[in-house]
Amino acid sequence: MIVVDFLAALTMPVLTCAGILTASGVFGEIPGRSWRGLLLAVYSLWASFLLIYLIMFLCDSVAGGATYRTVSRVELALFVFMCVVAIVRIAATKVRVSLLKGADLCVAVRSNVCFWIFLVFLVGYELFFFKYSLVNLPEGEWDAVAIWNMKAKFLFLGGKDWKVLFSPAMMSSHLAYPLMLPFFVAHSWLYMGDISQVHALLAQNVILAALLTSLFVFVTVISNQFLGLVAVSSVMLSRWFTIHASWQYSDLLLGLWILQATFPLFYFYTRGRVMVGSVLLSAVCAGTACLVKNEGCLWMLSYCVFAVVLFVRTRERPLLWAIATAILCFTASRQWLNRFSDFENSLFTSDSLTLEVITSKLLDYGRVETVVKVFVDLIFDFERWGAAPFLFSILTILLILKGLVSARTALVLIVPLFVQLLGYVGVYWLTPYNLAWHLRFSADRLLLHIYPLYFLMIFTILGEAKQKAPRI
Repeated sequence: MIVVDFLAALTMPVLTCAGILTASGVFGEIPGRSWRGLLLAVYSLWASFLLIYLIMFLCDSVAGGATYRTVSRVELALFVFMCVVAIVRIAATKVRVSLLKGADLCVAVRSNVCFWIFLVFLVGYELFFFKYSLVNLPEGEWDAVAIWNMKAKFLFLGGKDWKVLFSPAMMSSHLAYPLMLPFFVAHSWLYMGDISQVHALLAQNVILAALLTSLFVFVTVISNQFLGLVAVSSVMLSRWFTIHASWQYSDLLLGLWILQATFPLFYFYTRGRVMVGSVLLSAVCAGTACLVKNEGCLWMLSYCVFAVVLFVRTRERPLLWAIATAILCFTASRQWLNRFSDFENSLFTSDSLTLEVITSKLLDYGRVETVVKVFVDLIFDFERWGAAPFLFSILTILLILKGLVSARTALVLIVPLFVQLLGYVGVYWLTPYNLAWHLRFSADRLLLHIYPLYFLMIFTILGEAKQKAPRI
């Protein structure tokens, strides 16, 4: 029974949201049914996090008893309803499913050889990753212990009084951080009926697998399978990424949010296909990123700037709808967070936002020089990143010079990455904390948010070069 409950805790929200996305048909124009299916899968996980977050808050309690039954019934009802909607939609489109014969199966395997290689790599990487974390960092590093897992334990054990357990005495645990990840961990404990660090590590592995699968599928759909495999392999081979992902899975989750918000816009711009549903879905992703971490507020701004740039280039009205949707979702998300939290982010307190304080910091050019130097050193740290990002950047520049890649397209696609990085520099420039301390303990982890986005951007550009290359 315990196993059934645990599987239900992980799969029911995913299947529920798969029904939602199947019913919406937002990826109807993506070529290839198998890739549409994978897109539905990776976006379903994103939607399941939102679903769990909302259900837990609406139930106003996480610990056992009546809440267990309430959450189970709500999820079961949503699951059944959306499955019915999905079945009706499938029946209406008269989709015919035929079994593959032996020869057809061989052709399918050969045509998707990169996918099978990716699957083997992913399984091996996940097993290594889980064992490494379980042996070396079962409780995670300081952030995981003091922020995410501790909050998950409070949510699980606190019942209706969980908010009382958060007090100003615990400010070092970042009380102003959103609770999406702790809720997801507490959700799995709820179905298991007990606290286990293994389940927190499983949640971490699910997020990592979703991020790597998303990157592979996105690059494949925009470019091709080979470039998708190279992109994911480059991420896996980064020692820095593996070490940080072993305990900073909150940053991984925001990286997943950013990746999934960007893909529909990249696809729209490079393929010229206006899929209103997918563009609006990207806007919802961007608007709800603040529910993951506070840095999601900055990503919403980066997304809107990118959408404005695309609108100027294409004059497509769905982009204006996307901006309005992102702002609406962001406003609703912030109001939702403010309703359940009495704590302000120290970056936005009245003391740190006075005109005198802001002016003095803006005029202190030594501060921005320090911040820029730290980020430049981090970005050009070969030992940290490995050679792949630099080689692909140089290759992209050479292709631009050769005329195989449009310099204008490359400049447009770099906008969200550049704005996000520029925003991080601005936050440190105005930080109310000690600048050296703040940079030392968080600057490299902020780059984890946009590290997968870099590979999506660079391989989208390289995919354009492949299309323009002459056939030999």
